[in-house]
Amino acid sequence: MSVPTIDSSQSVLGYRAYETFAFMAGGSGSPEILYWTASSLPAGLTLDAPAEKAATGVASTDILTSAAHGFANGDKVYFQSIIGGTALSALTVYFVRDKTTDTFKLAATLTGAAIDFSTDISAGMIRKCGTGLITGSVSTQGIFVFGLIAVNATGPSTIAYFTLGIESGDGSTSVAGSSDTGMDLNIDVSTREVSLPGATAGVDGPLFLLKEDDTVMLNLRFKKGTVALDPSPTSIKIAFKEFESEAVLFEAGGLATTDWAKSGSGASAYFQVPVTVTSSALAAALSNYEAEAGTKFNAICEIEWKQTITAVGGITELVASTKTFTTTIERDLVV
Repeated sequence: MSVPTIDSSQSVLGYRAYETFAFMAGGSGSPEILYWTASSLPAGLTLDAPAEKAATGVASTDILTSAAHGFANGDKVYFQSIIGGTALSALTVYFVRDKTTDTFKLAATLTGAAIDFSTDISAGMIRKCGTGLITGSVSTQGIFVFGLIAVNATGPSTIAYFTLGIESGDGSTSVAGSSDTGMDLNIDVSTREVSLPGATAGVDGPLFLLKEDDTVMLNLRFKKGTVALDPSPTSIKIAFKEFESEAVLFEAGGLATTDWAKSGSGASAYFQVPVTVTSSALAAALSNYEAEAGTKFNAICEIEWKQTITAVGGITELVASTKTFTTTIERDLVV
């Protein structure tokens, strides 16, 4: 019997940050591979390494019990250790059959009969055989080298190294798919600043220009520093206020996803929010500037979003908003 051999000539393709990664190395050897280990995996990637489950067995029924074991019929499993269970042995591959939530039987082949073990199993540690599948996504660009080892009943393989390249997903270019007449905006969730792609935050001056009776599309992209995010908000709301009085002039977005829409995923994810620049409050505000040259004024804007989370300290929803940023609103000159 021999230890496994891993095929290290396989290619690991380049991926963009936040794209789903999936890779499974090939290995051969007799006896069959039981599990895999990995070293120096990039953050965000996970190796298929099933957990051990405590199990006992009753010889008179050939039924093994393991609370909430999670196995499916046909799964390959093996005992890391076993006490009792004559006819069964450690580090040997078996197939699950006749499973319930907490019990199952074992067969020597995929369609074979249940194994008749002649003594009770007083204690055992059993787990599903690992596939070596690596899945997940990486948020940091760079060149990564990771190692894999396959283990069978004879022992471990020699470590095999693989190289993975992660390309930038920082969203420094325009939002993919949004090259329409809409306005692309980046929201940094760390600083709460809003900026145009490739530009500094709006604190330096008006971010964009709107006119009364305009209907425009805002394409919002969420980021954390230079890393693009792909959140799942339950609400997106934008408010436009008069600079001096902070009276709300008009709003966009809302609670329902019919008020906004997500497009793309991963590093290309963005959220479309239609904005209609009209309201009685806006008309009143514009009338205050009729005598001034240019008939325009600076307004301030703020974006709020909500997101459901797994309960932490009794909190199940996060509510966050951006810093205010400015825009210029002009009187409608088209008649």
